[in-house]
Amino acid sequence: MTEDPRIIWSPAPAEQRAQWKSALEGSTPNPELPVTLEHILCRAILSHDFDLVRACLSKEVELNSWVHESVGMRLSLDLVEILMPAGLDVNYNLGRQGYYITIAVRKNDLSLAEYLLQHGADVNKPGMVYQFPAVALAVSNDNAEMVELLIQHGAQIDGSGALGMAAAHGKLKMLDLLLFKYGVDININDNDRKTNHLRFIMKNKDFTALHEAAAAGQVDAVTYLLKHGANADLEAEGRTPVMVAREREHWEVVELLEK
Repeated sequence: MTEDPRIIWSPAPAEQRAQWKSALEGSTPNPELPVTLEHILCRAILSHDFDLVRACLSKEVELNSWVHESVGMRLSLDLVEILMPAGLDVNYNLGRQGYYITIAVRKNDLSLAEYLLQHGADVNKPGMVYQFPAVALAVSNDNAEMVELLIQHGAQIDGSGALGMAAAHGKLKMLDLLLFKYGVDININDNDRKTNHLRFIMKNKDFTALHEAAAAGQVDAVTYLLKHGANADLEAEGRTPVMVAREREHWEVVELLEK
């Protein structure tokens, strides 16, 4: 059966869901239905109808790609706790959204992230185009507890873009955490050890944290990095941080860097 994404990825009316639930919970082992079990499961997920989700699972529904995509659209701890025992792929590739773990991190949902990690989520899987590994996303959210959880479950800081992310977004507490608790080199070319994937998507492939802060006009981050030993003379793609700041017309940053 060919599915229409506009329908299968939309909530179902309460009356329709009640009819499906009645048929699935009846005494007939394999009731005749106008749509597939997978269709009903997707609509149940989009409708937050967990009773109907359980009814579908009782009939050995297949957790196919439609279902996995639906989960990504309505990801929650309650939902994955129901679906994980039925064979949900915790590392399913959602394309531009990344993976369930990256969605949980973007949502700042610590409990969900912890559950996914406990059930085998790969913390270092890169997202698709314009996505970063989970630890860099946690840094951009300024969520120290999430960063520490991810590192405890094996997140690699070097090559993740996390230090540059902290600098570019002016996250001084994140810079503290990465530099002084986890010992990241303040002058490292954070992109130098990136995966081929992340190097492909990054516009400024060779920037240090100071370059990133200068490019974003983050005065406080530039001040912080200089105070803690960032080398303002390092070049990336033939440009020093002050050259980058001048290109972006961040004149306060230029003044700081020229002192």
